[in-house]
Amino acid sequence: MQQRLDPDAEQSFAWADDYSPTASVAATFQILPGTSFVANGASAARDAALTTVSAEVKWRNGFSLAGPFEGEFSNVRRSHAGKGVARCQW
Repeated sequence: MQQRLDPDAEQSFAWADDYSPTASVAATFQILPGTSFVANGASAARDAALTTVSAEVKWRNGFSLAGPFEGEFSNVRRSHAGKGVARCQW
């Protein structure tokens, strides 16, 4: 007897455009007048491609395997993450 498979897949792609990629903020201590400073951080990418892909296979006996992936790709950084999931329901 053969188990029936129910495959499922999803994907999404997006483009992110940051109009202000600089990472600086001005701060002031209210209790001490005249003491302000600027904190600078790492620059963000002006344009980035975002992606999410996931796939899942379910068997009739309650066992399933899934694997999602997320990524951000730009000229400043590349980050990606994924995981694998095994599930048994009864």
